[in-house]
Amino acid sequence: MVGLAYIVMCLIYGTTFLGIRVGDNAGMPPFLFAAIRFCAAGLVTLFIVAVRDRKSFPQSFRSYLRLASVGFFTTTGVFAIVYDAERYVPSGYAALMSATMPFIVMILGRLVYRQTIIRMQYVGLAVGFVGVFAVAWPGLHSGVPHWLLNTFVLLVAQIMASVGALQSRSALADGMSPFVVNGFQCLFGGIGLLLLSVFTGELPVRTVHQAGAGIGALVYLTIFGSIIASTLFYWLIERIGALLASTWTYISPIIAVIVGRFTLREPIYSWTIIGAIAIIGGVILLNLHLFRGLLKGRAHMTPETPVTQK
Repeated sequence: MVGLAYIVMCLIYGTTFLGIRVGDNAGMPPFLFAAIRFCAAGLVTLFIVAVRDRKSFPQSFRSYLRLASVGFFTTTGVFAIVYDAERYVPSGYAALMSATMPFIVMILGRLVYRQTIIRMQYVGLAVGFVGVFAVAWPGLHSGVPHWLLNTFVLLVAQIMASVGALQSRSALADGMSPFVVNGFQCLFGGIGLLLLSVFTGELPVRTVHQAGAGIGALVYLTIFGSIIASTLFYWLIERIGALLASTWTYISPIIAVIVGRFTLREPIYSWTIIGAIAIIGGVILLNLHLFRGLLKGRAHMTPETPVTQK
């Protein structure tokens, strides 16, 4: 049962970038597309929490402000960029850029919290950023329009995700339920995306030319990407620990590249494969000392890579 849950979670997270690209190709307004997904997912998650244990909701205004900040960084900022950028770059490319988040979290942890970085983690950082350059090289070298700009903004998205992840880690450390954090992260972030949609003139909607595909992508991302996969993730944390449950972050970008190739005929260059191996290898090196701890029996150690929505 645990193995099946893990496989399903990886497959869902690995195909969410494809879902975003399908919606973009269908002409869905990117900010409204994302807003509906996250508002709906947040409301459903919080409704389930309220039915099960209403007392787990935060009791202070300060806590809600913190959750709003988490939602802004990990949902509004990140997915405003990702949903817009995927109109110009392959879904697999966006997924590989999202895999840089562990490196950014490590750097921010060092700069802000003075966290210690061991020698192997420095090696991981170096390998990972070489991988980013390798993944970006085909588009930069061939002069693909907007490639450099989209590479930059996708990295900015991961900086925002990293800031939000560090904030959510603090909320969880204070004893807040992960389901509550996830629900309010989606809801507050979705509200931010909705406001962005209004301010950028996406309403009323006029551009959807493949409504069936767009709605299908929206339903998939909402139900599977933001509700089922997240629930499986927290369920797995309770059974196999946060470290092993979080290893989907190594697998989902590879799945995204493969499904993008076979469904949308997105290109896979040799540099993409080399870069993907380097990025995933760098992430593994960052957490290698934790895996060694796991082998010694500390199965529930906290991973260096906080997990956000996909």
